[in-house]
Parts: sequence; structure tokens; C-alpha cells
Amino acid sequence: MDRLWVDKHRPKSLDNLDYHIDLSQKLKKLAQAPDFPHILFYGPNGAGKKTRALAFLAEIYGSGVSKVKSEVKEFKISA
Repeated sequence: MDRLWVDKHRPKSLDNLDYHIDLSQKLKKLAQAPDFPHILFYGPNGAGKKTRALAFLAEIYGSGVSKVKSEVKEFKISA
């Protein structure tokens, strides 16, 4: 199965991201810290949330994180 162009050419590390460099530097410091807080990535579609989150995870866990699959499940709770 072919990957999408955007997934194939997605930057893999925080060093490769060329926008919001100050944010990338803060995330690199957090990745090297022994403990860090919960993080929430937010912004409009196409802002680079997933790319930055994956680069952050790669900074912490290494390149194997790119093999992780994400799933979305919807739960409905009746009141």
C-alpha cells in the first residue's frame, strides 16, 4: 500500500521543522527532562500538530515511533 505524499515527506525530527523554531526548542528540552507535563497540541487543520507530535515522540523514543498506528474510536454514552 502506498503512503500519502504528506506522510512520505513529513519531517521526522524537531530539527527538521522550519516553523515555530522556539516551540521545537522547548519540546526538545522537555524530551530530555526526566519528567514532563501533559501536553495538548491544538490549532487549525494543516497547522502541523500531528507532525510536531510525531517529531516530539521520535525525540523521546527514537525512530521506531513512526511505526505506531493511531486509531480513532467514538463512544456514545446515553444519559
